[in-house]
Amino acid sequence: MIYLIMKTDQMPSLEATATNQTTMLRLYDEVLNQRKFEVIDELFAPDLYNHSTRERGRESLHAAVRMLHEAFQGLHYAVEEMFADGDLVIVVWKMSARHVGAFKGIEPSGNLIENQALVVAKFKEGWISEMWVQVSGLRQLPEGE
Repeated sequence: MIYLIMKTDQMPSLEATATNQTTMLRLYDEVLNQRKFEVIDELFAPDLYNHSTRERGRESLHAAVRMLHEAFQGLHYAVEEMFADGDLVIVVWKMSARHVGAFKGIEPSGNLIENQALVVAKFKEGWISEMWVQVSGLRQLPEGE
């Protein structure tokens, strides 16, 4: 059994936790689903560090999001689970789309695909400052699904 002992003044506020959850939902709704790429600069710290790609800064995130939208038509992210505690938010999402453009060396198949991931985001001063993303492999869906 693990116990976490914190001083009262160090405990995360419910308001901060809720704000961080809202920020994560904006990422999936506004940036990824609605293609409002400029919102990246509202959500992520200028010195964002992505532990999964080992890249720093928002520029690589801008490029990755644009690449996804070029490779996948009808790209849609659904947040399936979200857990938050203070400056940490964990999201499980499912993505679906049609593969219409080259992606990481894979030529377009025209097939419907699905993907899932677990994302851990760390917040600092209201910004997403660090990210860890563990993505499952792309799964081709049978036609009609």
